[in-house]
Amino acid sequence: MNLSKAFATGAIAATCAFAQENVQAADQGNTQPVAQSASKAVNADKIGFGLHGDFEYGFLYGLEQDWNGGDETDAPSGIGLDVGVRGRIPMTNFLQFNPEVNFHYISLTQSDEGTKSRFTQMDIEVPLAVRAFVIDIFYVSAGIQANLNIYSDASLETEDAIDVENGIYVDMDDLLDIDVENSAFTLGLVFGVGVNIMDRLTFDARLVLGVTDAYVESDDAESSWLVLDGSKLMSFKFGVGFWIL
Repeated sequence: MNLSKAFATGAIAATCAFAQENVQAADQGNTQPVAQSASKAVNADKIGFGLHGDFEYGFLYGLEQDWNGGDETDAPSGIGLDVGVRGRIPMTNFLQFNPEVNFHYISLTQSDEGTKSRFTQMDIEVPLAVRAFVIDIFYVSAGIQANLNIYSDASLETEDAIDVENGIYVDMDDLLDIDVENSAFTLGLVFGVGVNIMDRLTFDARLVLGVTDAYVESDDAESSWLVLDGSKLMSFKFGVGFWIL
């Protein structure tokens, strides 16, 4: 009788100990993902800086209806890139302010009946965006961007000369004129999404929507073959970043 009581008492004690261990394991299991989730927000609560680079596809929009002499050919478009530095300033547990300073280059072209117009520009761009972590490693961002033009060039390339009279051939470059000038300063809106691949490595995509004119009206706009007044630059960018701190 005493033996059976001792056995029952031991069984109850073992059952209680097993249950207590399961409760502790469950508590640890519930808290561990939270801790991991917080760590995945890529040091959102720490000040830091890093490097990044973007590949870009851009085109002009908002052109006047009578641009290019009334021709309905596609607007100038092309590829570009930017490289620069970015900062990380925490605002809340899931919000951070991300200023950047970048060197930006893009070359836009437009082809029409044996001629190709090329517009090249270099800028110092300053995006100022707020990044919000939606779930774990994923984030969205929005803000504004200022561009300071440091170089611009417009050129016209032709394939053939034309016969103007009695066998006299003249390059179309001498007949057609491109008289455009980049705006010294432009503003745009920035929208993006991204993912933190690792603690320091990020991949993101963004849309930069120009809201001010990319080109200013020239003095000889009426005599120019190609007029870009009213045009704005829209860009799609895809890039990677690396947080140094």
